[in-house]
Amino acid sequence: MHLKSTLSPSDCEVVACPVSDHDAVTVSFQPPESWPTGRGFWKMNTDILTEADYSEKFKARYEGWRTLRPAFSTELEWWDDIKSRIKQFTVEYCVARARRKREEFLSLCSRERNGDTSALHAIQQYLDQKLHGARVRARVHCVEAEEKPTIKFYRDVTKYATDRRIRAVRDVHGTVQKDPLDIVEVFKTFYEQLYTRADVDEGLQESLLDNIDKTPSKEQNDGLGSPLTVDELWKAVAKMKGGKAPGSDGIPVEFYKRFWGTVGHDLCDVFASAFLAGSMSPSQRTGVITLLPKSGDPQYQKTSDQLPC
Repeated sequence: MHLKSTLSPSDCEVVACPVSDHDAVTVSFQPPESWPTGRGFWKMNTDILTEADYSEKFKARYEGWRTLRPAFSTELEWWDDIKSRIKQFTVEYCVARARRKREEFLSLCSRERNGDTSALHAIQQYLDQKLHGARVRARVHCVEAEEKPTIKFYRDVTKYATDRRIRAVRDVHGTVQKDPLDIVEVFKTFYEQLYTRADVDEGLQESLLDNIDKTPSKEQNDGLGSPLTVDELWKAVAKMKGGKAPGSDGIPVEFYKRFWGTVGHDLCDVFASAFLAGSMSPSQRTGVITLLPKSGDPQYQKTSDQLPC
C-alpha cells in the first residue's frame, strides 16, 4: 500500500491476525485540509489579438470610449475606466467566440457521424486548440510533442496547479503556519519589513553625493527634464518581455504592441499626467506576483522568489 506524502500517519500498529499467517497493520491518518481556491486573476487570451474581427470591433469601441474623457477629473481615472472596459469587452468577445466554436464543433461531429470524413481534420484542429489553451493556462512548458488531450493530461495540469501552492511557512518566531490566512500574514509582514525605508545617515549621504565627479552635460540634463514622448514610450514597450500580465487588469504587453497606433498617444498623456501628479493610478500601483520556492527550506519565507504573473 502506498500513501501520498500529504497524508501524515498519526498512528501505526502491527496486530495479530487469527485467520491468516500474516500480521495485520492498522494505520490512522488525518487527511489534508482542503484549500479553497478561487478562479484567480483574469488574463487576456493573446490569441484573439491576431483576429481581424476583434481588432475591428475594439478600435470602433475605443473611439467611443475616448469621448468619455471629459467626464473624468484626471487622465488617470479615465485610463482606469478604459482598462475595465477593455476587460469587459474582451470577456464578452471571448464568450461569444467560444460559443461559436462549440456550435461549429457540434456541427462537425454531426457531419462525421453521418459519414462525412472531411470533418475529421477540422475536429482534430479544434481538439488541438483546446489542448494548446490548457497548456497555456497551466503554463506547462515541457510537454511531449505527441501528447494528446487525454484525461490524464488534464489531471496532471490540475495537479501541477495544486503543487504550486504554499502549504506551510515559518513565521519570524520559527512557528510553522499552515492556515492560508496566517501564511498570507507571514509573507505580508516579511515584505513590509523588507521594503520599508530604513533610516538614512544624511551626512554620509551628502558626503557620497559631493564626491561624485561625473555629472550629465547640459544637453543630457535638458533631455532628462523634457516631457515623455510617444517614441520613448514605444521603445520601452517594445523591449518588454511577452507572456506576462503583471498588473491586476490582466492586459498583457502584447495588447499594447498590437494596438499601439490606437492607444499610444493616449497612454503617453496618461503617464505625463501621472508625472505631474506625482503618483500613478491605483491599478498602476498594483502588481500581481507569484512566489516560487528556491533551494533550501521551502517553509522559510526568504527562500521564495518573486515572479510577475
